[in-house]
Amino acid sequence: MEYNWTLTLADGTTIKNIGMNGSMFTSPVPVDEEAFKNNLSPFKAENTKGDKIEYNFARLGYVYQQGDEWWIPIEQIMESEIRIDKLEADVSMLMLLVGGNL
Repeated sequence: MEYNWTLTLADGTTIKNIGMNGSMFTSPVPVDEEAFKNNLSPFKAENTKGDKIEYNFARLGYVYQQGDEWWIPIEQIMESEIRIDKLEADVSMLMLLVGGNL
């Protein structure tokens, strides 16, 4: 496995020596999940060959160890999903304001 990717989080933090297996990032050492918390919008990754991945909005899945590697699932959040979440929150707030009697 080549560990030739660098992850750049929203606050500018970089995490180097990351591998990629399919669509999952991997690390030969444990990663601090707290570094990713509320820090993935935007998210960028680039390898030494110039390949790039950029997400405006992303979320971290469950980081787990498999063998000698830690798997770091980062998935893109589509803008339509964000709009749906906001709409659901707005409807919930409206239901609270009217006492659930719509």
